[in-house]
Formats: sequence, structure tokens, C-alpha cells
Amino acid sequence: MSIGRLEPVPLRTLWPREDADFTHWLAENLDALAEQLNLGLTLEEEEARVGDFMVDLLAKTEDGRLVVIENQLERTDHDHLGKLLTYLTNFDAKIGVWICADPRPEHQRAIQWLNEVAPEDMAFYLVKVEAFRIGDSPPAPWFRIVAGPTPEVRAVGRQRKDLAEREILRQQFWTQLLERARNRTRLHARRKPIISSSRLCYHYIQGKVFGERYHNASSWGYHTKPSLAGTGRGQVGRGYGRVRAHCGPDARFRPACGPDGAPV
Repeated sequence: MSIGRLEPVPLRTLWPREDADFTHWLAENLDALAEQLNLGLTLEEEEARVGDFMVDLLAKTEDGRLVVIENQLERTDHDHLGKLLTYLTNFDAKIGVWICADPRPEHQRAIQWLNEVAPEDMAFYLVKVEAFRIGDSPPAPWFRIVAGPTPEVRAVGRQRKDLAEREILRQQFWTQLLERARNRTRLHARRKPIISSSRLCYHYIQGKVFGERYHNASSWGYHTKPSLAGTGRGQVGRGYGRVRAHCGPDARFRPACGPDGAPV
């Protein structure tokens, strides 16, 4: 039995011009792309105009979501990424498909990031197109997804959103904490809470806040030197006490020790 071997075919020998040849061919063979994306696609318009620009293909899924398809039979560049986002927003489309011959790793990461931060009903795909033949057979195109909305990417996105919500809660806690501290001392008048990009949000506050140590189930804090009530000074009046705290997501704090350092 004779077994053939796949031989790559240069894309420009099949489609010399991207707009007149490849885009037109894809419009007539959209099912080849839809099969790889696992989406039912129907063509809405070829070379659809938006302002001074034209999107290569505009399609629609079975559930009615608009799909923007941007073609690039070259190595990916920022220009086409910008076009994809421009067309997506102007048509209010939910799915963006970027077809290319040579995807850069940086653009793969960009598409992955977009899928992480996008709402669940939106999706971005970076698709590599190649062509092969076996012996003297007609060349056949092959679409391969190099970046898309995989379950793992979506899970990372949900985790990012959860961490962002926690950072907002931490900022709210520290805002309230500093407001109460300003009623007791002017030492923190210039202090402002910030949202940290790190999972652990540590803050250092000089001086006396409540004269107590506070913590909750997911946070801890202490004075390096127990402060004297109302003075903001250390035990013997030398230097300022410091409060170090890790603010948890629920921001419910309770006293753990009194002004003299004894456990409550």
C-alpha cells in the first residue's frame, strides 16, 4: 500500500491577493473555518463598510451573534490587531476572528488576554491558515486555532476578576480605616489607600490608629511597640509605633489586644 506525504503549499500560490482572492474564497467556503471554530456561521456581508474602513467578512452565529473576520496572509502585526478591535466595537460584534499565516507569540498572548478579560458571551480567535497537498492532489487549506477561549483561559479570567473585586474591598476597608484614624491623630493625614496588583496587600501605617491590634479570619496585624492611647508614641515615647496589616476580603476586623499589649 502506498502512503503519501503531506507537502506544504505557499499560500500566495493559491491566493496571490488577500482581498480579491483569499477573502472571496473564504466567503464561499465559510464552513471550512466554522468547522474548526465549532461554530455555525452564515455570511452576512463581504467587505462590510464601517466609516472609512471595511471589514473583510461579517458573519453571524446560529444564536445571532455577529462575527468579525479579519484576514492577514502574512506575519501578524499591530495594525491588523487594531483593525479587529475597531471593527468589533463598531459593529457591536461578539466574536472576533483573526486569520493569519504566521502568528507572533506576542499576539497570541494578546488574544489570550482578551479572552481572559472579555465577558462570557464574547470570544477572540487567532487562527493560522496553511495549505498542503499529497503528491499531485489539489492543495487543501487547513485552519488551526492557536489562541482562543478555552476553558482554562476562561478560568484564569474569572480568577482575575475575583482578585480585582477583592482589591476593591481592601481599598474600601483602608479608606474607612484612615477616616477613623484621622479623628484620633494627624499622623495619617497624607496617607491614601491604593489598590495593589499583588494577591497579598500589605500596608504600613505609622503612628497610633486605635491603640489595638486588629485581625480577622484571613488577616493579621500588630504594633511593633504597643502605643500609648492618644499619643501615637511608643511605650517609652521613643519613635512612632507601626501598624502592619493584611486586609482580608471581608474587611471585618476585631480587636486582638489592648493599648498595653495584653491580649483581649
